Parts: sequence; C-alpha cells; structure tokens
Amino acid sequence: MPDAEWSPLVRRVREGLAGHAGRSAAAVSSLLAALDRTAPGRIRTGDAAAAGSIRAERQRAAIRLVEAALGLRLLELGCEFRLEVPGPQGRRCDFLAQRGRRTLAIHVKQMPASVPPRPFSGEERSLESIARPVAVAVRRQAMPKGTWAGLVPELRRFLELASVGEEQRHLDADGREVVSARILGPVPGEHLRLISIGGGELDARVTRCRRLLRRAHGQFLPEHPNLILFGTLAARPPAESLYALETALLGTQVERWDRYPRQGARIAHGRADDGFWHGRRHEQSAFAGWFSATATDAEGPGGWWDRAVLTESGSRSLDDEGARDQTDQDEHEEVRAWLAALLGPPQRALGM
Repeated sequence: MPDAEWSPLVRRVREGLAGHAGRSAAAVSSLLAALDRTAPGRIRTGDAAAAGSIRAERQRAAIRLVEAALGLRLLELGCEFRLEVPGPQGRRCDFLAQRGRRTLAIHVKQMPASVPPRPFSGEERSLESIARPVAVAVRRQAMPKGTWAGLVPELRRFLELASVGEEQRHLDADGREVVSARILGPVPGEHLRLISIGGGELDARVTRCRRLLRRAHGQFLPEHPNLILFGTLAARPPAESLYALETALLGTQVERWDRYPRQGARIAHGRADDGFWHGRRHEQSAFAGWFSATATDAEGPGGWWDRAVLTESGSRSLDDEGARDQTDQDEHEEVRAWLAALLGPPQRALGM
C-alpha cells in the first residue's frame, strides 16, 4: 500500500483512540508505535538487504495496521482485550477480547494477496445472461479488439454444459493463455455469475488459506470460543479471495451422484473432504471471518462463517444433546451476536 494510503487510516485510528483510555487503548497505541518503527516509506525505499525482506517487513507492518483498526473497532463496541496471550502450545493468541460476560479469542491472519482483477466489460458480462446458476472463475489477459467476440460462442457452449471443476483455456498463436474459464460450483439465483481472477492459480490461494487456518488453529485457547479472522487493507476482498477462503473452510465444490438433486436441479452438489471444517476435523473451530481496516460498507467492515450453519457435522453437534448443553448453545448464540456487531452479517456460502 503506498504511503499516501497508509496515512489516513493511521490518522483515523489515532483520532479514534482519543476517546478511549485504559489497558486496551494502550494496547492499540503499542501497535501503532510498532508500525512507526516499520514506516511504509522506509520499507518502500529499500533499505532492507533483499526484496524478500522488504516484502516480509511490509507485510508485518500491514497486519499491525489491520490489528490496530480491529482494536479500535473492539473498543467502539465496549470490549476490553489483551494482546499476545500465551496458549497451551506455546503460541500466542492475537486478541483475547471480553464483551459483557463473554470472552472471545481472535487469531488474525493476513488475507492472501492477489493481483487486483480487471473489471468485466459489458461485452464480457453478456455471458451472465446464461440461465445456469453457477460461479465461473475467469482469468484473462489484454486482448486485441474483437478477440473476445470471437471467443464468446465457444465459451458459451462450454459454460452451458461443463461440469463443476472443468476448465477451458484459450491460447494465442504463440501458445500463451489469453482466457481461462473454470466452473466453481452452484450459486443462488437463476443465472451464471462471473468471478474475475487477477493472476496466478486460484488453487494456490486456497492452499495458502488452508495453511493459515491450520496455523491459527495451533494458537487456539481451548477454554474460550475462537475466531480465525483474515484481515485486509482493501475496502473489500476480491471475490476470488473470499471464494478461496470459503473453499478452504468448507471444501471444494463437487458433483454428488450419491444424493438426489434439489428440487428443480439436474445434479446434486456437495463438498469434497478437503475442507478445514470437514466432518469432525478441527472440532474446536466454530467461526471464521474477514475484516477490512478501510471498509466503507454500511453493513459492517467484514463478514463471517458459522460452521454450525454451513456444515452437516456442525448442525448435528448443535442438535445433539450429548454434545452441547444449553449453556453451550447460549454461548454460540452470544458469539454470533457479537460477530454481527463486530463484522456485519454472516457470509452466505456459494451454493447455499
């Protein structure tokens, strides 16, 4: 993020802190002080020995800024919190926050970066008239005028008939990819939805999200509910990043031939067993979400996923009297209310 884009956010957090006092406000001030020691201008000018060191230090500064904005958001909700709380495995929880009688352990990870995707043109958006409610990841390069129009008939045939997971690639005369389209899975509605991919492989971002989820799980405090939160300095993560995180949590969307389709659908869909929340895997993890330090959305600065709502195993555990007593269910509902206040409405998963 260029210097001109850091300064307004730092100033906003500092101004917001002026109305707060106490240990929690001092903790946010300490994050800003750490940020000052890795000033973006110094990092960008390249006084570090290698490009990799510059990127790493810049990422550390970015996550500190996200954490400072999150700390201010917690203060505004009347929360008290501590930073870097030791866990049983020797790793530290980023925030241990308290609101009323409820305590929440928050583990902040940086949303995997991606090349900003190009917006779709009206001509490209014409594919969304296809009456098939699936999400399609589209990666494309700059093309000579008129090239896209020549590809549309073949792309349309592919998008109308291809199965979930199938991909079509179009190459130029030199063998370089100019367009790729991949069927991700069903979405609500009646028509196809395009997701622009900025560059690189979507699968690599899913893998990166899975790795960060496992790392956060190693920081859990077992005596408290835990939230894994992916932070970003973008006003809103691109759709591809949200898809990657959702897929890492719930599993890859697949066609299921062992189930009956929903009413009105030709094929049943489900999730593969590669999800972080698959079955009884990582059972203590119930919530994950994302937070934007620069959000302007009136609904809130983020979104969140509730395992109990989005997975069969989570739903069963809520309904099983042997697994959860009334106190556990009350805690779950209180955390949901807290997350709605902190981040905004819950995410609606693709195909749900």
